[in-house]
Order: sequence, then structure tokens, then C-alpha cells
Amino acid sequence: MKIIVLSLFILELFIGLTVVIGDDDDDDDDANEADEETEAEMDSYVYQSNPDSNYGGYDYLRVGGPPGRYVTYIYFDFDDEPDDWKEVEISLDLFEIDETMDVNLFEASSVWEELTITWNNRPAVGGLIETFKASSEGNYKFDVSDQVEDLLDDDEEGIAICLNLSSTYTGFGDIYMYSEEGAYYGNKPPLLIWTYDLTVNVDYGMIVFLILIILIPIVTVSVLLILYFTIWRKKAPRKPVVPPKDVVTPTQPSRAEPSPTPTSIKICANCGERIPPNSKTFCPNCGNKILQEKIEFCPSCGNKVPPNANFCEKCGNDID
Repeated sequence: MKIIVLSLFILELFIGLTVVIGDDDDDDDDANEADEETEAEMDSYVYQSNPDSNYGGYDYLRVGGPPGRYVTYIYFDFDDEPDDWKEVEISLDLFEIDETMDVNLFEASSVWEELTITWNNRPAVGGLIETFKASSEGNYKFDVSDQVEDLLDDDEEGIAICLNLSSTYTGFGDIYMYSEEGAYYGNKPPLLIWTYDLTVNVDYGMIVFLILIILIPIVTVSVLLILYFTIWRKKAPRKPVVPPKDVVTPTQPSRAEPSPTPTSIKICANCGERIPPNSKTFCPNCGNKILQEKIEFCPSCGNKVPPNANFCEKCGNDID
């Protein structure tokens, strides 16, 4: 009984610890991830027809055709970089898309200022990150993990991008997106989204407290059960142990085997062969005359006795 109670106690303890600490092995990977959003530090667009004008204070950004007519520049710093990030994306909210257009997303130089950038002093454009098709309003995301990693390796403090229309576009459509100033009106500005592994900060004091809350009633109940069964076993009368009785198997008396009935046998004196009882004068084997009439046996012990003997030499009984 003590073993059963102890086993139940260990089982309840294990269940309690599982409930308190939790088992994260079956959780999805997404449950262990989190996002850190960084709003654009600088953003502006430049206009080819007004090459010395600055639009850094506007609440929207603009990309339009023909190619090069309106070009947008955005800069994000790395101040909010998580230690264990695994992916970086740029998020843009596009609206008022006149028609389906192919838009180029380039990496750009970060040497420019939001309130002084113009068409004439716009920064140089670097490598192409992606060309995407803008066809409807909504949120568009672009993976820039490789570019960010290279910039961090070069000790850069941020990433700048440039958006313009593909050279294959010949129309006059425009695309608008919200700027950092537009966020004040409840709209989403350009974002740099860091995805990183979520590290759970364990409050060990709270865990110990919860374990004690679970263990105290379990230990109390287990001790009471042990005491109860211990006292009950001492008070309970014990039945005397009766040894099993020996069982005697009756034996059958042995029966004496009957002695074989002696018979008279005639033997030929010439060839030594036995002579059948019906042969009285001549031996059927050699044809000689039977000289020895018979050899007798004692009817009591079966011993061979000489012919014409009256008593057995072995047991002394009368042969007749």
C-alpha cells in the first residue's frame, strides 16, 4: 500500500510540474517567434519636373511614370535590431494605384537628408532587390535579410531603398504610399520588420510558489493516507495461520504372483530334445527309444526333482 501511495504522489507531482512549467515541444515554431517593427527614419520622393523641390514633409510618397518622373527614397536605421533576428522585411502600404505597373526596388546610398533631398541631389542607386507587380491596393512586403546582413557586417547603421517604375513602362500612372508623416493620421508608414526567436523569461519565484501550492496538499493527503493504513493494519485482527494437513494416500496390498504350475517334461536321452507329451515310446526327433520316462518338478517351489523321487530336495515337501 505504501508503494501505491508513493507512486500516486510521484505521478501527481509530475502532472503538477507539467502544468506549471508547460510543455512547449508541441507548439508551432510561430509561437516562439516575435516581430519588432521599425518605422522609417527618413522618407521622401523627388520629382523630375521640379528638380530642386523637396517633398520630405508630405504625408505620402509617390512613384509614377514615365520612368523617372516620380522616385521615392526611404531610410531605416538599425537601432531596434534584435540580438537573435532571423528575417528582415520591408513593409509598404500602397494605395491609389492607377493601373498595374512593374515597380523596381533598389538598394540606395544612405547619404541624404529627408528635408533637403531633391531630384538634382538624389543619392546613387545600388543593386536591384526585387521587381514586383503593383496591381491593387494593400500591403506589400519584401525580404531584405541578405542586404541587412551585409550592411551590418560593414558596420552600417541603416538601409536605404529606392522605388521607381520599370523601364518597360510607358504610361503615366502613379502609385501612392503612406509616409512616416502619414502615420499620424492612423495609416501605416513604411516599416522595417525584424522577425526573431522569442526568448521566454522564466519567473522562477512564481514557479516555486505554484509548485508549493500544488505540493502542500499532495504531501498532506499522502501522509494522512500512509498514517491511516499503517494504524489500520496494526488494529486489524489477524487470522491464525492453519498449517495444511498431511494427506495420507492409502496403499494397496501387494499380491503374490502365482507360482507356475510344474509340468512333466520328457527328454530324449540320445539327442536331448524335448519329447511332446503324446510321444510315449520313441523320440520324434532322432527315433531312438525313450529311456528316461520323465523329469518332474516340485509342485510347491518348482524345483526339478529326480525321477521317482517322493520328496523335493529344496523345500522338502511331498511331491505326490
